Parts: sequence; C-alpha cells; structure tokens
Amino acid sequence: MYNSKGKKKISAEDLSHKIEIGIIQNMQDNDGFNVETFVKNFSPWASIRNISGTEVFKSGADYNRKITRFLIRYRKDKNVNKDMKVKYKGKLYNITYINNYNEGNEFVEFITEVVR
Repeated sequence: MYNSKGKKKISAEDLSHKIEIGIIQNMQDNDGFNVETFVKNFSPWASIRNISGTEVFKSGADYNRKITRFLIRYRKDKNVNKDMKVKYKGKLYNITYINNYNEGNEFVEFITEVVR
C-alpha cells in the first residue's frame, strides 16, 4: 500500500521486531568494580533493515561498519537522542541519525552502527 506521494505506507505488521532503547551507565558489580551497563528506557516494536552495500557506497561510509536502520512509532512521551543506544538480539547499536519519518509524527527512523 502506498500513500498519495507514492511512498510505501508503513503498517503494524512491518513493526515485527522488539527492540530496546536506553543508555549506558557505569554501575558497580557484586565485586565493587565499575562496569558499563545498558539501562533500558523503553521497548518499542520496530521495522529493521540492514543498509545494502550500494547504499553504503553511495553514502561514502566505511565498509567495515554494519549500518542498520530501525523504524519505530513516534512517541511524544519518549525523547530519543544520539547518546542513547538500541539493543537488538543482544547487540548494541550507536544511534548516528534520527529522523521524524516523512515529517508526519507517526514514525521515527534511526540509522545505527553496531557497537558490540
């Protein structure tokens, strides 16, 4: 299904992957050592797409980086910024770009790079 501008319309079934968005905080473990820990802020459903080699080439990005696009529903009550991380299937991703998708206040797009 497409909107009036010819762009693919996002449906609920496109948002089929549960992700976590949060921050990294220094905390003490049971032995008293400082460790970096992911602290979840919220867990939206997302559409996920790895950026293709052609797109990486066109953008001039480094081929050694894995770039992933996440799309979630817009949430007025949740402010997301580049200091936050996305966690998906045990991997952390740095947020490098945030976009109000089609300026419609319906979806937010994140372009990310794998941290670990």
